[in-house]
Amino acid sequence: MVNADQVGLAEAVNPALPELGNMLWIVSVALILTLIVAALSTIWTSKNQGLLSRVLWTGLVALVPVIGSVAWFIYRGSRSRPAVASTNRF
Repeated sequence: MVNADQVGLAEAVNPALPELGNMLWIVSVALILTLIVAALSTIWTSKNQGLLSRVLWTGLVALVPVIGSVAWFIYRGSRSRPAVASTNRF
């Protein structure tokens, strides 16, 4: 457990520590929200997905936001690249 003496020591060593922690928290939440909004907007504007697929991806992003969003971008990236033909000429 953290007691008051330990917190006081941390603030004495670096007085900006509580503000830095708050700033890190705010930036982390902002990045996660941006990731979620970007994933949801690309899910619903995608031309290659049917309604059921969009609903399922939206549910996944809603249930596990970070993992679902990253999974969507990985899935979308693998489906949007055209196959590259091999051109080995020997």
